[in-house]
Order: sequence, then structure tokens, then C-alpha cells
Amino acid sequence: MKKIKYITISLILTTLFLIMGTTYGTAAEFKFSVKPIQSSKQIDKTLTYFDLLLKPKEEETLQVELENATDKDVLVDISVNTAKTNGNGVVEYRENDLKSTENLPVDISEIVTFPKQVTVPKKGKITVDFKVKMPEKNFDGVLAGGIQFREHGQELVADKDDKDAVAINNTFSYVLAMIIRENQNDVTSNIKLEKAFMKTEYGRSNTILQLQNNSTSYLKQMVIDANVYREGDTEAVASIVKKEMQFAPNSIMDFRIGMANKKIDPGKYTVKGTLYGNESSIGEYSYDETNYHYRYNLEYSFEILPDEAKKINEANVNIEPENSNMFLYISIVVVLILIVVFLVIFIFYKKR
Repeated sequence: MKKIKYITISLILTTLFLIMGTTYGTAAEFKFSVKPIQSSKQIDKTLTYFDLLLKPKEEETLQVELENATDKDVLVDISVNTAKTNGNGVVEYRENDLKSTENLPVDISEIVTFPKQVTVPKKGKITVDFKVKMPEKNFDGVLAGGIQFREHGQELVADKDDKDAVAINNTFSYVLAMIIRENQNDVTSNIKLEKAFMKTEYGRSNTILQLQNNSTSYLKQMVIDANVYREGDTEAVASIVKKEMQFAPNSIMDFRIGMANKKIDPGKYTVKGTLYGNESSIGEYSYDETNYHYRYNLEYSFEILPDEAKKINEANVNIEPENSNMFLYISIVVVLILIVVFLVIFIFYKKR
């Protein structure tokens, strides 16, 4: 097993207003608090995040109040990010390296003007403006994103000299969801399995299903039931059932099926599965006694070449190196030989 130089601790305590409906963190976690000021363009006045109905080319200024209850000024970094989906089926509204689809109507960060950094005075408050300017083109569905507030100096610091070393990173941030639409028309979901492949990341081997949500709508209550088969075998080499996921509009999700400690042999493999989404009492597709509005059949074949299989297996910390048992066998043989030699010498001298 590879030596890990640093323990990876990533405490990303993110307040997701879209999901949790929470406004303030505790004083032990945050040096400042965040409070959105409701816009006149808000669709649902009961929500604690921005859910706006705007016309093409319309401009609207959103405001967020930051308050600092400490005895020192707090420098806060601000970013506006397009909503994306991580490999666990969780929508990310904070800054990240995840991907959007090519048919994303508009990157929400490109239509919002805002200060990248502000200072919240000690025992004081400030109001931050976010100026939204809608694009000219019409679109159905939603633009989804988040406004992230993070105390300056909490960026991730990675060890560039050692790929197995990750520095400790404690990140406390607020993320205020922002949903913008031009109408309230229904949008049909459009999920596609773009490709599948095997890869070892952080010492764990996975079959990765690269899924795309090509629609401008969320897919909620998503379920994936999938298996990985080697060509010619009827028994799956890996399986997964994962429920209660969410897929952000126009985002790409690298869904992982863990291969555990299985050694990957070269050859052809096929992923087969089913994806369900949007629970509905009148949904026409049923899975595990629950009805869903959408169902997608997933299937993709790929090939693992000998060199690829070798790299995947060598990087998987759950697989014992092939030479580890060989070393044990050699050691046993050497010990037995020494015992035999000792006995021969002992018997020879005893007879004399």
C-alpha cells in the first residue's frame, strides 16, 4: 500500500439554502453571517434562496446582507458558480472543477456582476449587490447556480511535489442558491450515458459512468441500479444501487461503481443498468414500490487493454501486489532449506 504523507481532512461545511433552508452558521464555525434580501422578482416568497422570474434582457439587482459579530474585520471572497453534480449525485453550488454540458444555455456567472472580495467591519454589517442582466435569447427551464461566501485565506493548498500528499483544508463557506427562469414551462428530462470506463482514483478502482443531463431542469429523487459484466460472463463483477440523488440542469456526472479489491483482467466489459427520476404517484415507471416519471436504460461497452489493466491494478491499494505472496513463498523455502541444512549438520556431528 502506498504511503500517505498527510491525512486528508476536508471539512466543507456548506450552507445550501436550496436544500437545507438555513441562513446562519454558528459562531464557532463562521466569523460572519449571510442573509438574502428578498427580490420583488421572487416566485415563491417562502423560500430562503433566490428563485427568480425574469424576462429576456431584463436587469435586476439582488442584495445580500453580511454581518460580522466579531471584534476584527473579516475579509470575504465571493464567487458565483453554475450548479453542477458530483459523483455521489449531490448538486454542488460552490466553486469546483466539475463540468457542464455543451448545451448549457448561459453560464450564470457570466450574467451576474458582483465584487469578488469585500470587507465586513467588526461588529458591523454591509450589503452586497449582485447585478443580473438576462441574455437576449429565450429559454425554457432554469439557470441554476450559487453565490459562495468564504473567509479569505481558506483556499485548498495541495502538495504539488507529491501526488499522494494532500494538505489539510478546513473550508467554512456559505452558499446561497440562485435559480433564474424566464417562464414556468415544463421541460422534459434528457439524460444520456455518454461513456463508461475504468479508472483508479485515490487508491480505489471504479467503473465510471459519465452521465449527462442535457435538459434545463433538475432530475430529482434519482435512482441508479447498475451492473458491470465482463464479456462472456453472466455474473456481474460489480454492482450498485444508489437512491435519493439529484442531477443539476445541464451538468455532467461521473457516477462511480466501486470495484473493491477485484483484480481487473484485460478484455471487454459492459455496463447495464436503469436510471429512474422524479418520484410521482402517477408515474408510469415503478421501482422498489415507488413510481417515477422518468426511466432510462443504461448500456455501454468498453475494452480494457493489458497496459490499462496493469495500471488500474497497481494503483488500487485494496489489491495485494503480485510479488507480496512470492516473497512469502521464497521466505518459507529459505527457512526450510536452513532447517534441513541444520539437521544434516547436527546428525553428521552426532554420528562422529
